[in-house]
Amino acid sequence: MTLEIVLVYVVVASMPAIPMLGRRRYDLVALLGLLLLAVAIGGSCAFLTPIGHQSNVLVLEPGGYKFGDYWRLGLPIEIIIILVGVPMILWLFPF
Repeated sequence: MTLEIVLVYVVVASMPAIPMLGRRRYDLVALLGLLLLAVAIGGSCAFLTPIGHQSNVLVLEPGGYKFGDYWRLGLPIEIIIILVGVPMILWLFPF
């Protein structure tokens, strides 16, 4: 079970408690929405390993790639996504 799946389970399990919070409910809903959005973006950015996505597995052998090839290109892409994605989420969806 990946971290993203665990986070989704935690968010879904905490949803029934939201109506009991009163005025703070809107802040918690916004925070949970941002968390789910970050988890969705993080879950779709599997560039570090060939087993992160089925397309990576399909081109691994025919392309002659090695496991380390995915790290060489995937790590800079992951860093760019983190550096751009987190501020963009907070800028586009302020709470």
